[in-house]
Amino acid sequence: MAAIISLRNIYANYYLFVQSPKLKATITYCPITTEVMLKAAELWAEARNRGKPTADPNALDGDVILAAQAKLLTDRGNEVIIATTNVSHLSQFVDAREWRLIQ
Repeated sequence: MAAIISLRNIYANYYLFVQSPKLKATITYCPITTEVMLKAAELWAEARNRGKPTADPNALDGDVILAAQAKLLTDRGNEVIIATTNVSHLSQFVDAREWRLIQ
């Protein structure tokens, strides 16, 4: 199973998701759980320790939360690709690609 996660134009994607029963049946929603937030905090700390933070020092940003979701899915044997325009931040943690280049 492959999952592609995208943050591009989140409002349009949300509208499409809400309006499309076929899309809802195809895509699995991954809730933000305590496990996800703990993994995000771990990734956040690792990035800071490497000197490659993804956001302000006082912020646990969306990049690490998204990366945590993807990392946990990957650790469970799924193939996950994050489709993004922010490859540099996300590829520190998981497979992230420029969304226009994914076929």
